[in-house]
Amino acid sequence: MAEKLQSQPRKRGVRDVIIGILSAAMIMSPAYLAEILMSRLRIEISLAAIVSLGIFLVGVFLLVRLLKD
Repeated sequence: MAEKLQSQPRKRGVRDVIIGILSAAMIMSPAYLAEILMSRLRIEISLAAIVSLGIFLVGVFLLVRLLKD
């Protein structure tokens, strides 16, 4: 019986859809967020680039983890 539970595919749900949309938004938006950080908040370009890269990498990680399942 334990073997049957392991072989069943995982059901996709609303949570996976939300994670997919969030990860796609995180991949697409770093340039826009960097522009906001530099123009409105007066943050240096180097710090804005690091924040943008971090957001992009988190989005890629979420998308890869979602697609791997």
